[in-house]
Amino acid sequence: MKKNKLILFDWGHVIQNGDSKKFTIEEARKKVCDDMNPIEYNSLLEIFDLNEFWILNGVGFEKFITNKLIETGSNLNFGDFKKLYLHYNHSVPYFEETIELINNLLNEDCCYIGLFSNISEFDVIQLREHLNLSKFDYLFLSTQLEMQKPNDDIYKNVLEKTNLLPANILFIDDRIENIKVANKYGWNTCLATGNEIDKIKNEIVSFLKIKESNINERQ
Repeated sequence: MKKNKLILFDWGHVIQNGDSKKFTIEEARKKVCDDMNPIEYNSLLEIFDLNEFWILNGVGFEKFITNKLIETGSNLNFGDFKKLYLHYNHSVPYFEETIELINNLLNEDCCYIGLFSNISEFDVIQLREHLNLSKFDYLFLSTQLEMQKPNDDIYKNVLEKTNLLPANILFIDDRIENIKVANKYGWNTCLATGNEIDKIKNEIVSFLKIKESNINERQ
């Protein structure tokens, strides 16, 4: 069957449950900063609000974090920051139903599947523990593209790389500002978190015009 449709999943709050009562992403970030023992704690905590954290990779990413540690008075280094980030974020749960849904869609092979997310280099490492990224048709990740949603350029990049009609794209995201830009380009959208898995499934069924059993059954 020739595929002509694409479903794009966001990562944060759609795949990863950043607001979990078990352990939130905010708690994980605070724990990292606590253990880095900076003189200017709040300034280091703000690193997660800076564009560079989400769009840089490799040497540039390491240099950015190293400079921020020096600037905020931490006596630890990039390696320490990475180790702590991965340690604490490992306790932030993922939505198992979203992961199961994605894997079923990948096995069903009824459409293209992609990730479209603002995600850091560290988070990609842990995302690989939950999903086989090599099975995805498309990865539009801010840390690799060095741009992020809701910047128009990253949406244009999706259209250029996939060469699909906008009406043949379904984008699932939890932030209205990201959804609005997708709507502007004529994409189908679903504003939802992983807690709203039934809503997500219904949108997919409608978009693909398939039976719901196709995406519910374990392969």
